[in-house]
Amino acid sequence: MNDTSATVVLVPQGGLCNRLRVLLSGISLSQVVSAKVSVEWERDEACYAWFNELFLPVDTPSFQVCRRHWWARPITRKNLHWPQFVRTILGWDVQLSNYVPAKPEELRSLAERHRKVFVSGGSVAFPYAPSLLQTLRPLPEIQKRIDSITREFPEEIIGVHVRRTDNIVSRAESDPEDFVKAMEEEVEKHPNVVFYLATDDFAVKNEICRRFGGKVLTLPTPTCRKSLAGIQNAVVDLWCLAHTKRLIGSYWSSFTDTAAELGGIPVAIVRKSAQ
Repeated sequence: MNDTSATVVLVPQGGLCNRLRVLLSGISLSQVVSAKVSVEWERDEACYAWFNELFLPVDTPSFQVCRRHWWARPITRKNLHWPQFVRTILGWDVQLSNYVPAKPEELRSLAERHRKVFVSGGSVAFPYAPSLLQTLRPLPEIQKRIDSITREFPEEIIGVHVRRTDNIVSRAESDPEDFVKAMEEEVEKHPNVVFYLATDDFAVKNEICRRFGGKVLTLPTPTCRKSLAGIQNAVVDLWCLAHTKRLIGSYWSSFTDTAAELGGIPVAIVRKSAQ
């Protein structure tokens, strides 16, 4: 096994929950290897918030989250792969981009056999227990918003997450009208049911609220990934969904999956091909 000078750097990419998957992978990895593990978090158009603008610190002696250094940029055609060249000069002996492990323990093996390992991506890089999500604690001002909403939840509350905008796969498989049908079925079975709705499409939000009136609780402001306020709203939505009894969610959405894992609640995925 490596000595304590060994280093693993994870650079999360994509939206909020893709990044949280990478971050939790890093925490989990740090608990089983002697290497120092760090997550280099960037604020960009895919998620316009630094980690410390959303959550309390999660650092330990073997794990830390920091703002991404200039040399830790993922490679792209636009940057002509120069970050990889720079890291090679700096002594990084393993560099993996858009990383999806071939085997669950692959990253652990790399961390134990190499001195400096660099990984970028938006998927689970190393297995972690869903309970590790409890490590994440929203900032007090965000948690206060979550508490003010969830304390008003009735006994029969169902979460609804409609993923739209730039998620082409989810949009193709999970149509808003199918969510409406699923919600109508719930109302028919449970007349007192109330829904907590989270969606990145404000037009869809308005239409569902129009159809179901007072049966829908939702944030009045958009969850836009390109603004700090929008990402903070996304954290509120994520935690509120996790406080519901069960979830009606979108196909191919890390947000749906993470909300279900965070709350330990069952999820029914709305998907055309499953009908």
